Amino acid sequence: MQSIDGWISPMANPDSKCRVVVDTAFARWQLERGDDLTIRELALLASMREPAIRNSLSAESIKVEAGRRPGEPGTVNVDVAYGWLRKRRGFIDPRDPETRAVNRRSEYRTLLRERGLAFAFGEILQAAELSVDDLAGKAGVEPAFVDGLRTGKPILDLEAARLIGEALDLDVPNFVGIAVEAALREY
Repeated sequence: MQSIDGWISPMANPDSKCRVVVDTAFARWQLERGDDLTIRELALLASMREPAIRNSLSAESIKVEAGRRPGEPGTVNVDVAYGWLRKRRGFIDPRDPETRAVNRRSEYRTLLRERGLAFAFGEILQAAELSVDDLAGKAGVEPAFVDGLRTGKPILDLEAARLIGEALDLDVPNFVGIAVEAALREY
């Protein structure tokens, strides 16, 4: 991976920060899809070195299947790999409900900041499979308040915004702040 003028791409070096980030993201994607993982992918997900991975797999009698073609790296069955990874201190489990909740809160925080209240709230409602009335009932607020959030023109009510944020398991202070900003724009 080299440009015409001789500059080598950071993607050519497997230890470059750029390549490690991309390969780690790809390994996580493969794990979530249910694909078998290579030793390198296990090393990236467990925050360990490849020789340490090989030693650990060997010590636990975990078999590495040979690659399908010559020169292709061997793989570990995804279910076996996932069980092994869960025992590792450096592993962030994408299947863990709390990890999913943290990731979802972060995603929604970004969505609210970048796309605005009306768009983001509509996406959040859709993902939660809730109607305005369903969410109002769940949070114990008036449907008119929820509808105001959906249109990006909420009523200024800190308590109702807090209850909605909690009902949707959002980053409540962030959500309330965005709702207040939107309500103040309407005055």
